[in-house]
Amino acid sequence: MENSHTFLYFAYGSNLLKERLQLKNPSAMIHCVGSLKDYKLVFGNHKGLASDRWHGGVATVEHSPCDEVWGVVWRMNMSDLESLDSQENVRLGAYSPVEVSVKTQDQELYCRTYIMNSCVYAPPSPQYLKVIVMGAEQNGLPKDYQDKLRAIKTNKYEGPLPMMTELERALRRAKERASHCRVARWGYLVFQDPAKSWQNVRQLKKRKRAPDTLLEANAGTDVAQLTINTCTLASRMPSRQDPCNCGRSQPVAVSL
Repeated sequence: MENSHTFLYFAYGSNLLKERLQLKNPSAMIHCVGSLKDYKLVFGNHKGLASDRWHGGVATVEHSPCDEVWGVVWRMNMSDLESLDSQENVRLGAYSPVEVSVKTQDQELYCRTYIMNSCVYAPPSPQYLKVIVMGAEQNGLPKDYQDKLRAIKTNKYEGPLPMMTELERALRRAKERASHCRVARWGYLVFQDPAKSWQNVRQLKKRKRAPDTLLEANAGTDVAQLTINTCTLASRMPSRQDPCNCGRSQPVAVSL
């Protein structure tokens, strides 16, 4: 399952969402997406005991010929294994860790996952299902599978969920970090602080590494590619000059 320092974990429920998984497991890094053949996704509670965390049924998988469950394979440090087991209530017997074969685009991987014991079926809360759908969207699971997730009926719970409050804070922090994201190929962004960005550009120019393109964007910008003018931001710069001295428009690949 990788090596003595890391392991592969197949997530299919709320841990599809990176920010959810990293709340207690900061080492988690996406490895790929994949599917678990001859299984189906179901919702329920261990011995019928409702989840205090999610106020409804939570996800598990069960054998079902010809079905499949899509999910995300995460690479994690062994140091997070105890935390992951704790999240899945392994010591309480709610879930059991198992090794499964996950089919990816070009190979099969043996991964750790968790299956609920003594599952009593119950619909999920809208909030829990929302987290799963967000994770599926975030990681580009097949559209038809995303549609199936959205069609799942919930218990319509509308009360407060401390877990959602914590997760929303994590998502806000992630958006703030995304405001300092990277630009592929041309390799430079300008965000929020033109003055500081101008200083950075000047330092790059001194080292003869001036960027081809200067870009300003907001966290959450929903684009994969932009074409901008290098002078667009210049009017907000202290010197009011074209910082790249080219005055041309360039295609910029943006990773948000």
